[in-house]
Amino acid sequence: MPRNLGVAAAAVVYVVASCTIVSALGRAHRGSLKARAEPEAHAAVAVDPPKPAPGRESEPAPPVPVAVAPAPSPPRSEPPPMPAPPPPAVEARVEPIPPLAPSPAPARPAAGPAELSVLEQLDPFFKTPAAKEKWNLDEIDLAAERRLGDRLNAMVMLPKLNRLYWNEAMQTRLEEAASPVLEGRARKDLKYEFHVLDDDLFNAFSHPGGHVYVTRGLMNGISEDQDYALQFILAHEIAHVDQGHAIRALRDPALKALPYGTLELFCLFIFPAGYGEKFEFDADDWAYRQSQRLAMSRHETQGFLSILTRYAAANGFPLGAKSIDKDAPIPLFDLHIRTHPPARERLKRIKEKLDQAVKEDG
Repeated sequence: MPRNLGVAAAAVVYVVASCTIVSALGRAHRGSLKARAEPEAHAAVAVDPPKPAPGRESEPAPPVPVAVAPAPSPPRSEPPPMPAPPPPAVEARVEPIPPLAPSPAPARPAAGPAELSVLEQLDPFFKTPAAKEKWNLDEIDLAAERRLGDRLNAMVMLPKLNRLYWNEAMQTRLEEAASPVLEGRARKDLKYEFHVLDDDLFNAFSHPGGHVYVTRGLMNGISEDQDYALQFILAHEIAHVDQGHAIRALRDPALKALPYGTLELFCLFIFPAGYGEKFEFDADDWAYRQSQRLAMSRHETQGFLSILTRYAAANGFPLGAKSIDKDAPIPLFDLHIRTHPPARERLKRIKEKLDQAVKEDG
C-alpha cells in the first residue's frame, strides 16, 4: 500500500466499504441461501443476456452483468468447517519486504463493533480465533505466507461468499495461460494456485500465498483467441503476490492500529478496496514488462485493458472509485475491481509506455 493508504482508506474504504459492505455482505449471505434452495441458480447475482465479447465473432461472449439483490433471509446458524493450516512445506525464507514510511492515521471514526458484527452475522467463522488472529507481517517467511494464504483461501471460499466453478477445459486454459507469465516472477519458490469462481461478474483478484482467482464471467468474456488479454490480467494479479502488496499494505500503521484480525482486515479493506493507485499501477507495469518479454504486439499488450475499459463503461464504473454509488447493491468482491484506478487511465498509461518504447527503438 502506498504511503497515502490511510487517506485512501478514509476517502474510499470508509465512505464506500462502511456504507456498502454491510449490504454487500448481507446480499452475499442471502444469495448463498438462495443458491442452496435453487442449486442450479447463481448464488448472488442475476445477469442481463450476454453481449458479444470484443474480438469474438463466432460465439457469444462476454456477459454484461448487473448485480441484483435477492430477498432477505436469516443467517445460518452453523459455521462451515475450517481446514487446519497445512504444515510448512519448506523452511525457506523470503527476503523481508521493506516497510513503508508511516502513513497518516485515517480520518475516520474510531472503529467500533458494528463492522465486526456484520462479518459475524454473515458467517460464524468470523467469530473464531482463526478469523481474529493478528499475524505478524513485519517479517514473514515463505512457510508462514503459505499458511496465511491457505487461511485466506478458506475464507474466500466460504459458501456465503464464493463457490468454485469446475470446468476442466477452462481450468486447463487458465493454467496454460499463466505458465509463461510465472516464469517472470522473482520468487520462484512460491507455488501458485489458480481458481475459477462461479460468478458472472468480470473480475479477478489474488492474495498472499499464491492464490489467484478469476471469475467464470471473465473467462467467458475473453475469447480463446485472446489469451494474451488473459495473460495480462494474470500477470497483474501475480505481481500483487510476487511483490508482496497485500503484506506491505497491512503493515501500514493506520491499518495495524485497527482492532481487527488479519483475515478480518482482508475482508473489510483489501478485498473490497484493493491496494491503492500506486500498487495497482506497479502491477500494471509488471504485466507490461511480461508482455514485452513474451513478445506481444501492441494490440495484444493493450488488449485486456481495452476490454476492461468497455466493460467498465457498460457497467457503471468508467471513473473507477469515483463512479461508486454507496447506496447501490454492489457485491463485495465486485467492489475490488471498481475501486481500481479507472480502466481508461490504466490503458492510457500502457499506450504511453508502448509509444515510448517505439521512440527508444528508433
